[in-house]
Amino acid sequence: MNNKLKNIKEEVNSEKAINGNVLCAIFILLALFIILLRTAWISDDACISFRTVDNFLHGYGLRWNVAERVQTYTNPLMVFCMIVLCFFTKEYYLTAMIFNICCTFAAVLIFMFGIARGKANRFALPMVLLICSKAFIDFSTSGLENSLEYLIAAIFYYFYLQWDKFSKRRLLFLSFIGCLALLNRMDSILLFLPALVDAFFLKGEDKWYKNILPGFIGIIPFIVWEMFSLFYYGFLFPNTAYAKLNSGISTAEYFQQGILYYLDFMSRDPIAFFSILLALFLAIYLFVNYHNGKSLCIGIGMLLYGIYIMRVGGDFMLGRFFAIILFIGMFIVAEYKLGLNFLFQVCVVLILITSIMPNNNLISNRLYPDKDSGYYNGIEDGRSYYYPATGLLRMSKYGGNFVTNTKNWFYTAKKDLLEGENVVVKTGIGYYGLTAGVQIHVVDSLALGDALLARLPAIYNPEWRIAHFKRLIPDGYLESVESGENLIKDKKLAEYYDVLHNIISGDLFSKERFKQIIDMNLGKYDYLIDKDFYRGYVAEKQMSIADFSKPIAVGDVWDNSNAWILNKNGVEIVLDKISYNQKISFFADNNDEYWLLLENDGEIIYRENTGTVEGVGMQQREVSLPEDVVALGYDTINIIPYGGDGSYSIGYLQLK
Repeated sequence: MNNKLKNIKEEVNSEKAINGNVLCAIFILLALFIILLRTAWISDDACISFRTVDNFLHGYGLRWNVAERVQTYTNPLMVFCMIVLCFFTKEYYLTAMIFNICCTFAAVLIFMFGIARGKANRFALPMVLLICSKAFIDFSTSGLENSLEYLIAAIFYYFYLQWDKFSKRRLLFLSFIGCLALLNRMDSILLFLPALVDAFFLKGEDKWYKNILPGFIGIIPFIVWEMFSLFYYGFLFPNTAYAKLNSGISTAEYFQQGILYYLDFMSRDPIAFFSILLALFLAIYLFVNYHNGKSLCIGIGMLLYGIYIMRVGGDFMLGRFFAIILFIGMFIVAEYKLGLNFLFQVCVVLILITSIMPNNNLISNRLYPDKDSGYYNGIEDGRSYYYPATGLLRMSKYGGNFVTNTKNWFYTAKKDLLEGENVVVKTGIGYYGLTAGVQIHVVDSLALGDALLARLPAIYNPEWRIAHFKRLIPDGYLESVESGENLIKDKKLAEYYDVLHNIISGDLFSKERFKQIIDMNLGKYDYLIDKDFYRGYVAEKQMSIADFSKPIAVGDVWDNSNAWILNKNGVEIVLDKISYNQKISFFADNNDEYWLLLENDGEIIYRENTGTVEGVGMQQREVSLPEDVVALGYDTINIIPYGGDGSYSIGYLQLK
């Protein structure tokens, strides 16, 4: 009798636990669904891919500007998904939002009922952490590939964590999912690499060398894509990679910006930041105490991707690259069971903390953002910036149709279409390009959408912003684009453009094109680009300090006879000997900004932006140098215009 009573109690408790798990899951999923609807938005970057989708669906191929084969997207899998969906919907903004939400929901369901085994004491805390995180919620929509990353990661790690031994069939499956990750975003493979090494080399049923074949078969779709990319576009990597990495910026500076990206994330999304740290701590704890090697592999993947983020300088949008790290980190957190009472208390505290933070997910509405999110170190809160124009709750009507974009670029494109513009230069190219359609050729001065500019170094800017590396547009290039004739005045660059133009616009099957593709990718034409000139790092004029001895009075006109007129590349002043003077003064037009750069033996040792000065005409600027710079000394002074009305002049430079 006692045994029967005990069994009945166990069954009742088990049923209560199941019901509690289900109710908790329903509540969390409902809250997530409501939050995603209230926060859904589309970023400008996503629309760069959508323009390629639009051109493909209208029969122009996988192109951004229809006259050129240039890969402006880093997410082929997302692009293919949008091609299929938009073929039926004939629309991009709402289609992308719904697709993103579906992918996020599918990923969360796999996590909650697969990886976390449907138990509230495993999934409740991770889900609350995700819902409270700006990074995870912001990029669960946005039109970018993040939500598809979530889904791929959930599928991959669900099976990886379930299987103890890996047969050839299982390895083939994991390899294929890893291949999808590569196709969705090439760098995301770092998140899966340690797990793949573990499965193929340590836990495979056969010797590691026997697992090479299933691994190779699994990544065939990626190999096919790369072969197609080389054939169709002429290059193995997206044009955006060349635009962002061919900047002329040192690795050290990228790392510095990466550190700032981390600090910004910690400051504006602290719950997500410390959730990632918690996951990494638990990965070590579970390995040391329970020999949980799989959680450790997940943690190592997070670290690898984290190092990569720092190496590339992060991103210009707050938390974008951290969103997938956070989601995968929750797989580790789900391995640790918490007591229900403690779990409830922690979740309540997290929700309360989140609710008082500015621009949080929990109270986001159509008036979002409720507070200026700020712009720090070149990093912006992407959703705060774009939501007022593309938020789902901000949908409006235009020309009798629903529209989800009221950004100025949308209306500017409409205006340019009415005025019959053929070639325009833009920096924000996503919304504009998608709206402009095939009628307007958009030259992207940040080079994301332009093959020639992507291969020129970025204009020197000590205050550079990640992913926003502006290029100097060569004389005659716009005329070349508009006329179809090579009118570039730089003879060597014109020769380079002839080759590049044939690769991206010439006959696909031309033998000459195939040879040019090989030579171009081997760098055999690189010598034709004057990197110093287009970088603007070396000033166009080289002068001596004696040239600046003629006096100038405050208020003199900018082009007076004692001043030197400069172009945007500025002037390099070579000193007769190393100077240890503490102050440098010079006169310049009041409404222009100038960078002062000091060199010692060819190395820049100091830089300062002098800014504009109140007053009219020529005004004096005086720079006091730090003691360490004075002690080292300098032999070259560079003065480079940075901003203003485009009419630059300086004069009467003195060392004090």
